Parts: sequence; C-alpha cells; structure tokens
Amino acid sequence: MSVTSSFHPVEILDPRHVRTELIWANEREVEPAYYHLRFQVQNETSCLGILHGELRYRLGTQQETIGPGQWCFPGSGRPELQFKPGTRITSIRFRLLHLQGGRIFPQPHPLSVQGEDAEVLGEAVRPLIHRLEMWPRSGSLLLGRDRIPLADNLDIEADFLRWLALYCRVMRRVGQEMRPRRDRDERVMRAMDLIEQHLMRDPWSEEALAATCGVSVRHLRRLFQDATGQSPRDLYQQRRLELARHGVGETVIPFKELAFELGFRAPSHFTNWFRTQEGTSPRVFRKAGRA
Repeated sequence: MSVTSSFHPVEILDPRHVRTELIWANEREVEPAYYHLRFQVQNETSCLGILHGELRYRLGTQQETIGPGQWCFPGSGRPELQFKPGTRITSIRFRLLHLQGGRIFPQPHPLSVQGEDAEVLGEAVRPLIHRLEMWPRSGSLLLGRDRIPLADNLDIEADFLRWLALYCRVMRRVGQEMRPRRDRDERVMRAMDLIEQHLMRDPWSEEALAATCGVSVRHLRRLFQDATGQSPRDLYQQRRLELARHGVGETVIPFKELAFELGFRAPSHFTNWFRTQEGTSPRVFRKAGRA
C-alpha cells in the first residue's frame, strides 16, 4: 500500500560520520532481462521513478502496482519486482551508510511515494542524469569517475548531494526510521577501508589484513563478526562480486582481462566462480544486460 506522509522529529547526525557514494543515475527503458526479478541489495539503496508503464512489487503479503509519476523504493527485504514490457524508468542507486557500516535508512519493506514528493524527486534527479550522460560509459573495472575532470566531478557530486538531501527529507516524511549510529572498533574500521581500497589483481589474505591491523586472524574474525555479522573474507568476496557484476554488465572489458583484474589465475577460474555466484556465465550475463 502507499505510505502517507507524517511528521517525525529530525535526528541529528554528524555528516562526518556518514559515507555517501553515487553508483549510477540514468533514464532508460527497462531491459527484457529485468522484466521479472528478485531484488536484492545490502549496503546500497535503489530508487525507481516510473515515467510510463507499470511496476508491480510483492514481498510476502504486501503488494502494490506503481504507475507513472510515482517513485518506488524496493528496500532491503528481497521483494519480487515485475515490470510491464516497455516501462521507462528513472533509476538512481547509491550508498548512504554510517561510517561504521550499515544503511542509515534500512527500509526492510518496499514503499511507494507519489504526489509532490515524487515530483520533487523527479525534478531533482534530471540535472544529475544530464551531467552523467555527458561522459561515456566506463571502459575500466571501476566506475570511471577518475576519468572525469575535477570541476565536472564536483558538479556531479553537488547534484547528487542535492538529490540525496531531498531523499532524506522524503524518507522522514513517510515515516522511515534512521538506524542509530553504532561505534565500531577502530581495527574493524581500518580493515574495512583496506578491503574497500584493495586492488583485486593483487594477492589478498586474512592473515596479511590482520597483521596490518595489529591483531591475530582469529581476533579480527571475532571483531568483524560482532560488528558486521560477517567475516573479513565475506566482505572481500562481496566487494569482488560487486566489481565483477560491474565489469561484466557495465563495461566492454574482455573477460580474459577482467579475470586478471579480479585476481583469477585463469579466465576459466573466473567463469566458474561467476557462474556459481550468479547462476549464469559472464557471457550470458553481459548479453542479457544489452538485450
């Protein structure tokens, strides 16, 4: 069902304790490969504005049809999404996280926004999409912001932050609770940063990571489990898979080169690993994304 607006007191959160990152923003007709999918994100937030066509979502007994002029926020609870063929959307995906980890708005259930709030979000995202369209799709493993001049990058960031401020206000108006900030061990924070910055082509091990952070492997695993619910290796593999999905679906990098960039000794090792993770080969994944 649609969520009606209500007033909630504003929580105070120091921007220095917040991590923001734009992953993409675009306007497009939904590709046939994505007409029907089980939506799943962890540390990312995805927002979909329907320009024309129709989106239906379902999570347990909750289901709703989203039409033109509305925005859908699928949430983190793995809802089932079904697009009507020919549906055109505005899509923006980003990270809005506590510096210690975890989404600021966990949003376990899907919700829809319409009326003035939806109109404001739609108007605010257009300048961001226009700026990004000026630059060609990345031909590298990373997202390509390092190939854009500094002034233009700052323009992109300014447009993104304006949209993000509106998103936060809308979330509060529709009753979404902010996740409280949790302090984490500095060694966990440092380990997370090292994993995030690690070049996948270089060797990686929990032993080396623990030594850099000044603790034993066993102690680091215990600290990680308490703080994040996963191990350092789990986080490393999650990051590796994110880069693999981007490299396969959003670039034209040859699979042999991509395997090397992700630290695999042979392309066949990469293909087998990707098939295990995604249930399909890199070739089929790339072809489906460009259908």
